[in-house]
Amino acid sequence: MSGSSDYTGKRKRREKIGGNRVLYGFQTFGDPGCPSDFDGPFRDNIRLFLQNFFHTENYLVDGMTVRSISLQVDDTCYISMFLLQEMVDTALRPHCNYCRRVGWSRHLVSKCRYHFIIPAQRRSNEDGTQPTSVLDMQSHLLHGMIHSNGFGHLLCINGREKGSMNASGREILDLWDRICAMLRARKVSVEDIAKKKGMELRVLHCLAYGDTWFGRWGFQVGSGISHESFSKSMEETKGIPLATLLQGSLRMASVVGTYQKLSANSLNTLGNLMSFMMELKSSLPYNTSARTSPRPTITHMTTPCRWSPKRVELATSVVIEALRICGANGWVPRQQVRDVARGRIGDTGLLDFVLKSLGNRVVGRHVVLRAINPVTKILEYSLQEVQSAAADVDCLTRDAVWSDVASVYKCVMEKKSIVRMIVETKQLVKDYLGEVTRRGSSNRWGFDDDEMLRIMCRVRLMDDPPSAESAPPDLLVMPPYSTIGDLKKEAERALRETYYVTRHFHVECLADLEGKDDDLLFGLVESGSCVAVKGSGIDMSSELRYQGGVDTCVVNCLRGSHDDDGHRVIACDSCGSWQQARCAGIADVDSVSRSVLCKRCAVGLVGALV
Repeated sequence: MSGSSDYTGKRKRREKIGGNRVLYGFQTFGDPGCPSDFDGPFRDNIRLFLQNFFHTENYLVDGMTVRSISLQVDDTCYISMFLLQEMVDTALRPHCNYCRRVGWSRHLVSKCRYHFIIPAQRRSNEDGTQPTSVLDMQSHLLHGMIHSNGFGHLLCINGREKGSMNASGREILDLWDRICAMLRARKVSVEDIAKKKGMELRVLHCLAYGDTWFGRWGFQVGSGISHESFSKSMEETKGIPLATLLQGSLRMASVVGTYQKLSANSLNTLGNLMSFMMELKSSLPYNTSARTSPRPTITHMTTPCRWSPKRVELATSVVIEALRICGANGWVPRQQVRDVARGRIGDTGLLDFVLKSLGNRVVGRHVVLRAINPVTKILEYSLQEVQSAAADVDCLTRDAVWSDVASVYKCVMEKKSIVRMIVETKQLVKDYLGEVTRRGSSNRWGFDDDEMLRIMCRVRLMDDPPSAESAPPDLLVMPPYSTIGDLKKEAERALRETYYVTRHFHVECLADLEGKDDDLLFGLVESGSCVAVKGSGIDMSSELRYQGGVDTCVVNCLRGSHDDDGHRVIACDSCGSWQQARCAGIADVDSVSRSVLCKRCAVGLVGALV
């Protein structure tokens, strides 16, 4: 291996391994310029990505060509990421069930799918059965798939608790997120069904932090419900008084009483309690027996840093002492604590790191609390010395806190009505804004100095007008001096390369744009606008037309869904339109033994009776 070995987790340089193989940093792969910048449509970016940076292996997997790239985790370890290109006309399952579940069943079937896979050492599913295809395995550390139109799905991610020896789940998802942003993917979905100790991780995170685990990467709720409605529901759920859960439950009364003793703040809502318990759990050591394994003095430093544990421990002790000196009046501004601690800690970087790490953390026999003052908006700290609950602190372990969290979780799930929306909302989507450049998507103003024309193109099927609004438009990137004729050629090429039914498509005209083929687009079409094209050669009778198949139904329900997104649907007994069963108050496991009317028919019936 050539090159120096001072790996810091931030380098972006490339190194040679084994001949022509190139080694990239695991922590930086996908960052701007590493290995390259792409601002074209995904279908072009992925082709260049494969040609310039992947090594083609001399074997096939399930009949697919295997390409790989090497990523360095540290100075002694690197992992391989494989990319499989699955052609839809030879695939075992040409239709995409993941598109159907997230509400993309009316998307046209893409010609190929790209699978990004980091395999684990295990080669079978968790139940011990051997999958029929490598694409069905759930043990991969990472399995993400993107259609040639830029819409994709995160299918599998497994961190250290699921067999990863080199990277955590956060680090793996960071890598996937950077890859999607680099290649200018359009939208990527994930089905949030992860569990922790048998509990829905989605529910735990929403109650404790006000968002899903995937939310920190920008994933939001998919079809059927707005992000605003979901956020409002979470806030209402977090604000439920604990008195509602304590009624008739001695176990809950004991749990709430214990953590109210540990917290300097009053834990009077479900969100307060879950947030404190989850933060407290993360600060405790991993040992299962606190009586046989002594508790360390410092329990909050779980994040790797460039300072030695001894220096971090010393700095933490100084900050605790500063809080004792300044904390006579309760809450202390961060700057005041920092100024006092500066007298003994000259390294301001270390001091800022410790202050950032502290907050709702157990340090020895103290609890350090951190909050933003609602009036001054300044970050403040408070030091709570545990007295009456000292015995409980000495025997408190991660397993004990998890047991208490499970008790609260069970109590909440027994009252499903209060968390119904959180439980039912599993499909999450992130919009990577692949139709604009990476620079334009990464700033709040959408500023973009790209000189190219970026035009969205939608194919208008002459004998099937409804589908014109269901399939997303495709991005065309053209020079500013392009003509109408150039636009037609580029649209024809893009549609032929992207979708199965348009593989023989011939553009005949632009639906809403008049002019000759040699007329310049300048002044006729602005960058960012959408044009529709008409033509011939579309295979209208093909079963590989829509991702949802030939029997896709149009849903019209109260939650705003207009696609078959995988939830149970029922038909109105009056007009025959479809709606999700949950909108009619029918659970997925319940049988339908009564007449069902959609909202429009129900309102009409009431009006007729009146």
